[in-house]
Amino acid sequence: MRAWWADRTAREQIMLSAMAVLCLCVAVYFFAILPMKSYRDSARASFYAAQNVFDEVSSAAAQLEQIAVSPRRGPEPNGEPVRIFASATAQQLGLGITRIQPVNETDVAFWFDAVAVRDLFNWIVTLEAEAGVSFPRIEVLKHLDADAVQAQVILRSAP
Repeated sequence: MRAWWADRTAREQIMLSAMAVLCLCVAVYFFAILPMKSYRDSARASFYAAQNVFDEVSSAAAQLEQIAVSPRRGPEPNGEPVRIFASATAQQLGLGITRIQPVNETDVAFWFDAVAVRDLFNWIVTLEAEAGVSFPRIEVLKHLDADAVQAQVILRSAP
């Protein structure tokens, strides 16, 4: 390789060196800088999306705290069982209930496959305020590729 380089004229050596530097710059730009910019933009978008979800959840949690200290109504609004009231309220809010299952005499489990976080917490807040139910367990799973969440909510009516 050294012999080949030594056989080149000074002008060819300068041109080949400039070409090598230019190729290196292009490779660094396309294989390092552009992927880093793309990753940064993706991370920024994910951060803002997570921040919006956090703000919604924080707002709903504040509403739940406020409801927790306010006086509650009886466990059966309008004389209907809490399970039926919760199901009707979910349908009014546009939540698609996947499954409803009694857990014991006071608890009922609701499953949701794909619901918006805001709608889910509005449903919880409404049930807290209007039916006086408590929620011993709420499981929420957020899928990375979707805006909706999957949830299992167990609500407990007053004995």
